[in-house]
Amino acid sequence: MPTHYKKAGFDIVDAPNAFTKLFENERPYFEARFRYGKTADIDHLLEKLSAKGLTRAENTLMVPNMTLEFNEPKMLLYGVQMADIKDLLQELFGTYHILNLKGTEGENSVRLSSEKTSMVEKLKMTVPGANNTSYPLNLFVNMAYGLQPKYIAADKAGVYYSAFYKTQDTDVVQLQNMIRKASMESGFSVDFSGRYFEDRVQLKQLLTVFLVVLLLLYLSWLCNMKIFCCRLLSC
Repeated sequence: MPTHYKKAGFDIVDAPNAFTKLFENERPYFEARFRYGKTADIDHLLEKLSAKGLTRAENTLMVPNMTLEFNEPKMLLYGVQMADIKDLLQELFGTYHILNLKGTEGENSVRLSSEKTSMVEKLKMTVPGANNTSYPLNLFVNMAYGLQPKYIAADKAGVYYSAFYKTQDTDVVQLQNMIRKASMESGFSVDFSGRYFEDRVQLKQLLTVFLVVLLLLYLSWLCNMKIFCCRLLSC
């Protein structure tokens, strides 16, 4: 490398041990999972908690989204069909299916791409109604902007947003109490997960196994002592 690539930099490290990789746990040390609150309030909650050293997970990232709502009473009043509106929306906001071409290589779809015009201009397009009258699309479709999660995380209890604590130098009980209080103030319920709780469960299991082994050794010693005493008395 130094001979052929003089400006290149590199490091030589040991390859990961297969045994170490087998038992490697990439889960965060402490994780808080927030549920059942309003999506718009999660940012405010996590901003308060980030001051305590908590890191936001990817499932808390928000991206803008657009929602279109149909005004069905007006559609009935003006004799506009839902199918016509959906066809026009597909033409305006995506690709519009024109026809299928059949050939030796199978069937191919021909689609027409929509123009990149503003949302307001697109909703000014007309849709046919009763008595051969056309009406602007924005008369029947309301457009609203909002936010939605970029990534969705869920478990058996449902969808949740999470924040985690990477290091082990913390008072977990105090941290839990602080998070519970902040969650209640923001209208969220919270539960906890992570290696901290898994390690406690494993420690209890190991302690139980140790006590069982100790009890078995004691019973074995007691049995051997009884046999020894019986032999001693018989002599």
